[in-house]
Amino acid sequence: MNGTAVVVRGWLGICSGNDCGLYQTLDDAKLVADGDHLSDAWAAAMDKRLSIGTDTYFDMVAYHLQFKEVVIRGTVNDHCRNGITFCFDRAGDIDPETIQFII
Repeated sequence: MNGTAVVVRGWLGICSGNDCGLYQTLDDAKLVADGDHLSDAWAAAMDKRLSIGTDTYFDMVAYHLQFKEVVIRGTVNDHCRNGITFCFDRAGDIDPETIQFII
């Protein structure tokens, strides 16, 4: 799917520095933000998330939408999941073009 344009919907977690995730549920977003990094629940929430964006501008826009339900339009990026490259921080599964708050 690398390079494919997508529209994804979910709950935005914290977006700053080395992290910005989109989660299936608000509970998962909060668990990762506040949770015990060694717990099975934390690991499960991390496994289901998509890493979003890779730049400061996106983080500034997303800051006001943290822990809100959003729709993100962007492009799939497999740079950190291609079996060759391993990323320690923000993998950028989706390179965002737009983000919209769901009322």
